Amino acid sequence: MSTVTLLAAAQGNTVMLPAASHTQQAGGAKSYSSFEPHTASPLCYDVYCAAMDNLENCRRIRRKRGPYIQYQFRDSGVPVPKSTLNELDHPERKRARPANPPKPAVPRKKVKVLQDSQGTNKQTSDFVTSTSSDVDPTNYLETPSGAAQSDPALSIDNGTVPACGDFIDCDTDVPCADFVVDDDGDDDNDESERFQYMDEEELFNQISDETSDDHSGNQFDDDGSQDESEDDECAAAPDLPSSVRDRVKLLLLLATKKRHNLTYTAAESVMKLSGLLNKDGDGFSPSKYLMKEAIDAYSSEMTEHYVCPNCGFYIGPIKYNVNSCANCQLQIDYNECKKGKSYFIYLSIKQQIKALLESGLSSHLIAPQHRSKVCAGNYEDVFDGKLYKRHLPEGALSFNIFVDGLQVASTSKHSAWPVLLTLNELPLHLRRKFVLMASVWLGKTKPDINQYMKPFVEECLEVYNTGIDYMENGVTKNVKIACLMCVSDSVARPLLRNSKQFNGRYGCGLCCHRGFRMRFGRGKITSYSLRNGEFPMRTHEETMELAREADRTGTFQMGIRGTSILSSIPTFDIIHCLDLDIFHCLVNVAKRFTNLWVGKKGINEPYNVRTRLAVIDRRLLSITTIDDISRAPRSLTERSDFRGHEWFHWVVFYSLPVMMNILPPRFLNHWALLVHAVVLLMQNSVAKSEVTYASRYLKLFNEQIDLLYGPAHVTFSVHLLTHLENSTVNFAQPWTHSAFIYESFLGEIKASVKSGTGVAQQITKYMQLRIALQKMRADLEFAMSDEEKEYLSSMMSSSKTLANPHLVIGPAALLGEPQRMTLSEEYRHALVRADVAFDQSNEYPSYDRCIVNNELFQSSKYKRVKRQVNCVVLLESNKVFRIKSFIVISNVCYAMGHFFKDRRHVKVSDRALPHYRVLGENETMLRCIPTTQFSMKLISFTVKLSDEENLTLGCVNVLKMEMLS
Repeated sequence: MSTVTLLAAAQGNTVMLPAASHTQQAGGAKSYSSFEPHTASPLCYDVYCAAMDNLENCRRIRRKRGPYIQYQFRDSGVPVPKSTLNELDHPERKRARPANPPKPAVPRKKVKVLQDSQGTNKQTSDFVTSTSSDVDPTNYLETPSGAAQSDPALSIDNGTVPACGDFIDCDTDVPCADFVVDDDGDDDNDESERFQYMDEEELFNQISDETSDDHSGNQFDDDGSQDESEDDECAAAPDLPSSVRDRVKLLLLLATKKRHNLTYTAAESVMKLSGLLNKDGDGFSPSKYLMKEAIDAYSSEMTEHYVCPNCGFYIGPIKYNVNSCANCQLQIDYNECKKGKSYFIYLSIKQQIKALLESGLSSHLIAPQHRSKVCAGNYEDVFDGKLYKRHLPEGALSFNIFVDGLQVASTSKHSAWPVLLTLNELPLHLRRKFVLMASVWLGKTKPDINQYMKPFVEECLEVYNTGIDYMENGVTKNVKIACLMCVSDSVARPLLRNSKQFNGRYGCGLCCHRGFRMRFGRGKITSYSLRNGEFPMRTHEETMELAREADRTGTFQMGIRGTSILSSIPTFDIIHCLDLDIFHCLVNVAKRFTNLWVGKKGINEPYNVRTRLAVIDRRLLSITTIDDISRAPRSLTERSDFRGHEWFHWVVFYSLPVMMNILPPRFLNHWALLVHAVVLLMQNSVAKSEVTYASRYLKLFNEQIDLLYGPAHVTFSVHLLTHLENSTVNFAQPWTHSAFIYESFLGEIKASVKSGTGVAQQITKYMQLRIALQKMRADLEFAMSDEEKEYLSSMMSSSKTLANPHLVIGPAALLGEPQRMTLSEEYRHALVRADVAFDQSNEYPSYDRCIVNNELFQSSKYKRVKRQVNCVVLLESNKVFRIKSFIVISNVCYAMGHFFKDRRHVKVSDRALPHYRVLGENETMLRCIPTTQFSMKLISFTVKLSDEENLTLGCVNVLKMEMLS
């Protein structure tokens, strides 16, 4: 008799489940072995208990949330839902499994059952990684799922700032065999307290989602539609056309496909439509199979590398013909490995770099010894860094790599882990344009870096020792290439270094700071306070000794778990070459302190000004920007949607003037320390003395957090700021090795995914398309007309192109149709004061837009753009000028306008910040300035401080290099 039938036989008696006598077992699971019956139908109760004795049903029911588990507690008074009894009678159908499936040596997943304030159980799943095949399944370590977030800010709760006496210290080392990605339970933050201090938004969003361009999230299930990356049908595709003209058409079509992110089917339809509209042509219409054939012919080879599905050990590509795992002896079935996502795709970096050099980029390479500099002793690019000079031989090239996770779709739990790289010797604008990808991993778990990076490390050794042969102007050349450094966030960096996470003991990979566990609210956090003094820096040699000791003993050694495979790369310092990234670091700090100021929690704290949030928003929304800044400021109530560069702009440009007379002075002056340090380090040319000053400001900013906000807010991101000095000395300014370029490129990768199946193949095909376009362009450019070259350039450039200039005079390019004007008396007096000869009877052309030194300037009369002011310019004389119009006299371009009155006595904070110019009203006298005297465009805006006082600022765009690099 079924459970439902027994329920009907109870004649309407309400069935109440007995309270379970819970006993805690290993791994956090609870036993439901004994029950105390309530007053209910004993028949239904017996049926339920019998069903619960079935292990599979027990596991299935225990995964339920909400009302499905409330009746299991004593005296809950909740009746058994009918759907639950139906669930027991009609279990979910599952795929048949093998009779004796191989038992994994290392547990992949564990479940931790928590209890919230309503008494409802909830589950969090954490993924465990280990290199040991001898693990006791009863000795799992537990870590909050939230620790996988990229922001290293810590779990906090509302309440008063704890005293110093609340610090907790622990001297127990953790065995390496029980290592988890986010560290052990004692070293992690309490997940239940994770968002207690935050507002309605999550403070720790994935940085890749915030910083990528405005690509809409891919919405597809794991089942997805048919994958267009499958090339089974390509075997029947025709060969590439032998006609050069046909190949040129194919090149233009592929460039259009990439520019507009078309599918192969859409590109094929475009060609069919073109053929219908031009029936008198030659009839050449490439199919999607021919397009794929062209990409394969002109790009680097794609290979699939497999790992053992049991222990994760690296096996290699199919051509290695490996039948069993060398680590656990499991028989390898490559088809099963592919179905189970136990593989990754690799693209040869040697072939990709060779293709770039042969496409004409070799002529753009920068020779560090022969480049022009603003100041000989200053830091101006990565070539001025200490490690670049120490490790790279003369004539060699170098590249930086980036490793991070990317959620490819909002409806899928799979994440991609690409390995991206850029050549340092390319100019800044080309580094961003030519991002290469070495490999991509797709799965629900993080990859084992020591296995995933094996083919990459092997190829790094090859290109460093033997170099790359490439053709330039018919001559074969050889160049050696070295991996200079790796950029990643605070979650991926410990995986690459094979060390503890940031919230564990000795979690900082750059110094020996232990991190203090302290109570805060109802949970615990890790504080990196410096109140007990500074800590010594780590070195490569000491870390390698600790790694060997950790491998031998199986225990962590000062936070080091074991040897990292990256240490096998020549000249790669496992400490300093795995450097911090100012992009993630500054964004995390900005989020935390902004939430402290205007968040809902801590409303009674002296630094909380949430009651003035409406005034702050009005000031922000009144700010005007320039065309170099893609987004105008938004309200702080929308800060959960801020992109990474919006947080940058908030910190450097807007935060201080907007918070004037709102945030108490001691907190505003403290924040000015951070702004001043960042501005000094982000300049185009940074003196060594400025690096020293910036380091002092950052340490002072760190130390004063203890006094102003409490040690709980000295988070890992705040601590990383103290290491920016060494980062600048080793690799020059932070923008030379920032993650901004890679995070923006992740947006392109995400947009290239069209289906939920074969995601890794789609990403790889997109990268192959980028390489093929460059190679085809270099191969076929001789046969292209000027019109075709112009079209191809527009398709291969992602930036917006301005209209063709109407007139070019020296460095000035004037845009738009001019207005012929007779000089007024005011204009004539301005020209006389500037000693410009003119004829009063003539009419002269007047323009509203002009490009000078690759910067767009607009007159104050130009009203076609909203919330942009591109008419304020800093002159070489260090004066600030407001442009009224552009005029051409005797083949010379002049800017007519007014100087600003200087208000140097007014300060935004207690310190003079070098990128701010406090401006007064315009002078009444009209001036005439040659455009050759333009130095740079300023960000100009006015903040209303009170009914009687306004603050007008002109800001130097110190982040321009960061956004362009």
